[in-house]
This record gives sequence, structure tokens and C-alpha cells, in this order.
Amino acid sequence: MKSLMQIQFRSLLRLAVPYFLVPLLLIMIPAGLSAQKRVVDVIYLNSGEVFKGHMRESPDPDKIRLETLCLNTRFFPKGEINRIEEEKINMKTMRYGKEPSVQGYFNKTDLGLLIGSGNSNNVAFSIQMVNGYKFGGKYYPGIGTGLEFYGHTVLPLYADFTYALAENHVSPFLKASFGYSIPIEESRGQWGASTENKGGIMFAVGVGTMIRTGVHSAMSISLVYRYQSLRSVYTEDWNNDVVNLEKQMNRVALRFGFIFD
Repeated sequence: MKSLMQIQFRSLLRLAVPYFLVPLLLIMIPAGLSAQKRVVDVIYLNSGEVFKGHMRESPDPDKIRLETLCLNTRFFPKGEINRIEEEKINMKTMRYGKEPSVQGYFNKTDLGLLIGSGNSNNVAFSIQMVNGYKFGGKYYPGIGTGLEFYGHTVLPLYADFTYALAENHVSPFLKASFGYSIPIEESRGQWGASTENKGGIMFAVGVGTMIRTGVHSAMSISLVYRYQSLRSVYTEDWNNDVVNLEKQMNRVALRFGFIFD
């Protein structure tokens, strides 16, 4: 016979697969779309003007045809050209006017649905916020909190660490967190018995992609496996019998958010 754990794991996989494809495809975006540096042709005119882009075949042999970085087409008489060179340009500087910072304070806020097993409600809403200090351009350690809605509302407090695999416009990342969730909703009583909600440990691991939208901002999408343990104490009023109940929830979360750094 199949064990309960095997059945729950297979159910979790069936729920996770459709949500896994979106972030996986984003992570696999060709590196060329996010390359930091690109080789371009640079035309220096006798007048001192400089134009950058890619040279194309010209219908006029006496003119040089250039497709500029703004996707305009320009023709330059050869007599007006001082020299033509190849140059590597930083696409981040071209796009944002300057390089994004490699260290400093950051804030990450995201939300998602926790989908899986371990509770009568198999879909739970989650909002989280992490504040920390980025360094090295790739390391994002911080402290996180938020609100999550299982059978009752809890406030998770956790250490969070994100590692960006690149410093490009589109950067895949790995993440992990570990902490403790505290119930913030009053315990519910019923006739002849009372229930006191307790907290429990949580941890999460996942992958995702950051898509930079500005020199100090980015969007993020991630797929995270999440474990949460919550304990409740059930007391019968008439004989004071106490029963400790523990729920162990295995969830998959597809999360969307914003990063400000």
C-alpha cells in the first residue's frame, strides 16, 4: 500500500508542474537578451560627431549605412568619415544612464499562492517583505516578514538569502529562507472546548528570475518549495484533557514581486 507521504508528494508534484513551467522558461531566456556588453560599430565624423550601431550593406558604394542603437538608419558619405572602429558598450549604462549599484540597502516585496497539502485549505495566500543589504552585485541577505493565511493567520519571521547568478538585465537567482511563524489571530473556542494556536518552523528554497526595470528597481518571478509546521493545543473544558495537534504543510508557491535597490 502507498504511504500517506507518497500520496501527498505525488499530489504536490501534480499541482506544481503547471506553475513550474513559467519561471523555468524565464530563467532559460537566451543569454544574448541580457548580455551586459555588446560589440557595436562606431563612426567618427570629421565634424566631431559620433554615431554607434551596426553597419549594414549600402546600396550606394560611396556611402556607409549604419543602423543606430535607436533602430534608425543613417547614411554617411565616405568623405565625411574620419574613422570607423569597433567598441564594446555597456548596455546597462545605455539603458539606464548609469550602472545599477553593486551594494547598498534593498527592499523586496512579493506575493503568491501557497499550493499543496497538509491542510483542509490547500491554497493559501501569502505576502512577504524582505529588507537587507546587497553586496557584490549578486548577494542579497536580509530579514523577512509578512502575512500568510492558513487555517488561521500567521506572521512569519525569517532569515532570507538570494544569490543572483548574473548581473544582467535578466538574471536568474537561487533563494532560501528559514524562520518561525507566529499566529496573530485570536484562538477560536467552541462549546465545551477551546483551541490555542501555536507557531512553528518554516523554511523555503526556490529559483527565480529578476528582470531589471530601472537602475534601482527590478521585477521578480520565482518558484518556491515551502515547508510550514503549525501546532495547536486543544483543551476539553469538562475534563481538562489536552491534545497537541501539529500540522505539517508542504507547499509550492509561484511568487511575483518587486525589488528596490
